Amino acid sequence: RQGVADHDHQLVQFLRPRTWWCFMYTIVLWKDFHMFNPSAQSAFEITVDEQLAELDLTVSVIHDGMRPGFSRSRGRTALAPNSASGMDVYTDGVEKLVMLLLSQGRWEKLDVWNQVRLVHSEKQLVLILRSASGVGDLSQQPIVPPVGPVTCELFSGDEAGQKQLTLLGKSGELLESGEEGTATRNEEKVYFLLHERSENTLKLEVTQASGVDNNRHIIWGERIILPPLVLNEEPIEANEDEEGSTFDVSVERRP
Repeated sequence: RQGVADHDHQLVQFLRPRTWWCFMYTIVLWKDFHMFNPSAQSAFEITVDEQLAELDLTVSVIHDGMRPGFSRSRGRTALAPNSASGMDVYTDGVEKLVMLLLSQGRWEKLDVWNQVRLVHSEKQLVLILRSASGVGDLSQQPIVPPVGPVTCELFSGDEAGQKQLTLLGKSGELLESGEEGTATRNEEKVYFLLHERSENTLKLEVTQASGVDNNRHIIWGERIILPPLVLNEEPIEANEDEEGSTFDVSVERRP
């Protein structure tokens, strides 16, 4: 028995360092595979659509909603007002997105002093379109001008001097605390669909507004960065007047 025990001890001493190195080598191989194989890496991450699903949204619906206005904006020329391209993205985007979301039967459209809000009663959230700079860049916060009183009315003052979300009713009306149908502060959420356009690319993100500071700047919370909407085809530029006659004007496309 002593001989068997000595043999087993020698075998353990022989295998122990080799087992350790085999284990470490396996870890290194897995790490290299995980780093250089994006599909393997993404298996451990939450996808954008999975994040948007919590808000009853998808990348395809948002892209489909924003595509017509973005495409139209790319056809604008230097003869158009400076704000034309941005208004194309916003007005057409609101119209198409409202059409797509209302068709699902779970969203409502609410107009508050010319601000269009999409309200999801079941998930108790509000979605508002807004242009911004710094969209999709996690190294900085999105930049928008100070908001007006209509947006500020979504929020109510608290002891810290900041403004937190005012409770919303099922159809989106502002409700006093304690009124029937009022939800708690943690249940109601306001999200902005932020967009930033360039020549061929529309950057997009869905970002939660957690409050407004005393300078009426939005305090941003959770950010969901979407894949950008890229249009490579040439924009269609109309060159006919209302009666169908054609004319030639030397113009340059707005960047």
